[in-house]
Amino acid sequence: MAPSRFLLPLTLALALLAMASADFYGDNQASPTFKGKPLWAKGAPLYISRYGTANIQGLIYCKKDGKLTPLEGAMARVTCMAMSSLGYETAPFSVVSGATGKDGYFRMNLGPYGPGNIKLQGCRAFLETSGPGICNVPTDENHGITGAPLGKLRVLSDYSKLYSVGPFVYTTPTN
Repeated sequence: MAPSRFLLPLTLALALLAMASADFYGDNQASPTFKGKPLWAKGAPLYISRYGTANIQGLIYCKKDGKLTPLEGAMARVTCMAMSSLGYETAPFSVVSGATGKDGYFRMNLGPYGPGNIKLQGCRAFLETSGPGICNVPTDENHGITGAPLGKLRVLSDYSKLYSVGPFVYTTPTN
């Protein structure tokens, strides 16, 4: 008897949550913006399957005394709007890369993070963290702060998709 007592309030709460999120992301609402630019640009959708076929790659540099050097330990983030296979918008989808190596290179596979087959739209890459060291001030070079759209698609020999972004740049603090 006790579980049935909680069923009606739980159902009501979930229904209200669904209506609130549908209203927030509805077609009659303006798209979210950052510094006056739409955050989720309409564009070709990126399809992700649970088998991980979409990869993002890029480089992160440190700019010190006018010279660019690869930044080890930095991370990037990719954020997209996600749609389920039934066409319903879900919450924004973000993945953070692993730390860059000595060459400043990062590559991330978006597939393992999706809940089955999803469609991502308006994907943008951002600087996430600089890692250790004095080169820790993000710049908007190549849209590292405001969000860089994914570059041209390349299909690899194993039929996986590879998009490129950046290169992104951190700099040293000014005194």
